[in-house]
Amino acid sequence: MTEELPRLKHNRELAAAYISAQGNPPCWPKVSNQIETMPLQRDKLYANGYNPTIVEQDGSIFMCYRYHAGTLASKLAAARIHPDTGSVESNWGVEAAGHSLEDPRFFKLSSGQLWMSWVEAYWPIKSQGSVRYGAFKGTALAESARPEYGLNDGDHLEKNWVFFEHDGNIYFIYASHPKQVVVRWSGKLEQEHVTPGPRWPYGEIKGGTPPVPYEGKLLRFFHSTLETEWQPPKRAYYIGACLMNPEPPFETVSVSRKPVIYGSTDDDLTPEARKACPHYKPKVVFPGGIIQRNGYWLLSLGANDCECVIAKITPENLNL
Repeated sequence: MTEELPRLKHNRELAAAYISAQGNPPCWPKVSNQIETMPLQRDKLYANGYNPTIVEQDGSIFMCYRYHAGTLASKLAAARIHPDTGSVESNWGVEAAGHSLEDPRFFKLSSGQLWMSWVEAYWPIKSQGSVRYGAFKGTALAESARPEYGLNDGDHLEKNWVFFEHDGNIYFIYASHPKQVVVRWSGKLEQEHVTPGPRWPYGEIKGGTPPVPYEGKLLRFFHSTLETEWQPPKRAYYIGACLMNPEPPFETVSVSRKPVIYGSTDDDLTPEARKACPHYKPKVVFPGGIIQRNGYWLLSLGANDCECVIAKITPENLNL
């Protein structure tokens, strides 16, 4: 047996002593220490809600998010939040069809009507899922449809579609890799726009927020994953930003040079609350909604499958 080199033995012992005294330090600080976040009265939401979407409505921030009610399947809830203090003015469950309701995303029509897409999943029964969308009327989803596109039949897994409106037409970003596919939809397929898929070194670009106008382009936040972490779980999430041309085919012309937000093993939960959350997953950041303000954006995201976060993003944070 080859004897261990003295310097390796020394470094290993130093590392073991540090971890024993300090615990395993996160590679990246928690989201609220990476970027400015607005206060959010999480104790007035359903416990460990996550992956929120937001829109500005009637002077409040209207938020929808997923939560678990004692099972691995998740439900949807909505809340009205004070735009300055982050206090929760009301919170209620949202009824929609499906075994597990996941990852809501608001999008508004030029008429002012509010719509939302979400994933109707069958976890933990099976791994299939499909994308649905419907209109919000008052406090409830009044309509629901499952677009017959791609493999969105319920027997396969479809997710991370991003709906938006342009010139009175509804579109959705179906895929960003290896090709970007943007679909014009009117209850049926009207047109497909296929352009080269954007690339960046932090994994395949997926999902994200509806694109919003910015400096003559469309700005979209997205997430990606890499399975390269040395400490389990191997998968880490990242949030980036990209710019798309504002007219069809909406090709992506610029991508962040580095992530806007990194997934972390740390978050704002206490160790006791983290341990009590059965669906906790570290290193996750998942964007779902955006509100434009004067000179910045409010970006809603889920952190570690256990908390809702609303981050304040400035142009300097985009890394474009």
